[in-house]
Amino acid sequence: MRAVAILATIASLHNIASASSSPNVCANGVHIIVARGTNEAPGSGLMESVAHGIAAAIPDSQIAPLDYPAAFDNYSASVAAGVDSLKTELAEYGSRCPQSKVALMGFSQGAHVMGDTLCGSVGAEPLLLQFNATSKPMSSSVMDQNVIAVILFGDPTHNASAPWNRGNSIRDGLYPREDINMCQQFASKIESWCDTGDLYCDNGNMTGIHRSYFSKYTPDAVEFVFSRFVAANASRAPLAVSPSKSSLALGSAGLLASGRQLEHH
Repeated sequence: MRAVAILATIASLHNIASASSSPNVCANGVHIIVARGTNEAPGSGLMESVAHGIAAAIPDSQIAPLDYPAAFDNYSASVAAGVDSLKTELAEYGSRCPQSKVALMGFSQGAHVMGDTLCGSVGAEPLLLQFNATSKPMSSSVMDQNVIAVILFGDPTHNASAPWNRGNSIRDGLYPREDINMCQQFASKIESWCDTGDLYCDNGNMTGIHRSYFSKYTPDAVEFVFSRFVAANASRAPLAVSPSKSSLALGSAGLLASGRQLEHH
């Protein structure tokens, strides 16, 4: 079984490499847009392991790191730039590939970007970073047409009462999204992980929690996107194998080790 899993991982990596080298090709699997966290180098950042796990589970998928600053300085401007970039990318990809399925993923500031794109900006907040309160949510037609899943890890706009919450946090984040009404229509497509003690999504004081989601929740996130993909393609022939969490964990672990080399080739 282990040999089969390793071979499947290698085959999936080949699919990822092929898809990444042809950015204008529509994904037959999932087009995965990844927004990295604050001060991470351009690319997919820590979310790379989750993205590769999805691509291993769903053949012919593509990974598209979002082009935005992800800066700590001028944080609010960085978030706004990310929102603009994501809206543009979604509109262009949806126009070019109207039948293709899209998954959105964001860590930390990247999760903030995803949330503002879907729900509108959070407006005023405690640290007075002057977020743009006039930012409008993305058109629901784009979500309905293309986007099948949204994965958030360590979202600073975490609202403890949101129905899409996962993890064990029961507190709001640093910049809580007080009005989640605009997101409610997308609730079934969103899963947001936040754990108690996280400095940013839980307003806590434990430094290690914020980066712990990748080792704890990657299989759950991959399984969620896989299930959403299967549901969205229910009229097509079913995939040959439905991956278990254990097999997803194995594939994600291998991809975490090898994926960083892949993106630079």
